[in-house]
Amino acid sequence: MADGSTTRRDDTWEAAQRLLACCHEQLVAHSPAGDVAEAYVTHGAQVAWDHCECGQLTVHIGTSYPVDQFPAIKTAGPFRGCSSKFQVVEFVITVLRCVPTSEDDGDPPTGAQLSDAAYVEHVDRWCLQRGVRCCFPPTDPRKLDLMLVGEHLPVGGEGMCSGSELHVLVALPNCLPCEAS
Repeated sequence: MADGSTTRRDDTWEAAQRLLACCHEQLVAHSPAGDVAEAYVTHGAQVAWDHCECGQLTVHIGTSYPVDQFPAIKTAGPFRGCSSKFQVVEFVITVLRCVPTSEDDGDPPTGAQLSDAAYVEHVDRWCLQRGVRCCFPPTDPRKLDLMLVGEHLPVGGEGMCSGSELHVLVALPNCLPCEAS
């Protein structure tokens, strides 16, 4: 293939939208806290927590890089056109919820309130994992070429918000002809 080969323009966007829809479906169906007020694909390295008080689900791109052997980054040339088999994209899926905080009189939340919030976070993490794993089953013709479910990290615990972020590596084909402009 010519040096002008690349990943399709909307492959990354379509995968992000699909991951968002699959994880959102699982939260609605299984989370004790129910639906989130906002679910969207976002940009940048840091997710704004603008809607966490009512629940927020986001997907954003963490990093991307060329690979020959998934998931290791390509470190030896050549680096043009079809010189790498795949473009790996890291998707970061974040769910945020309200958590109990001190009352106006300074009283801390009760142990039961904290346990309830911890259980919501536990189930929300399960929902994200299930959403990703069930999103592209092997029998689905729209499956991704290669996918690795990575770290699932806690976030927050400051202020009124807490949750988790799940890192998912997806390999997209890197040997498609360039689209005409």
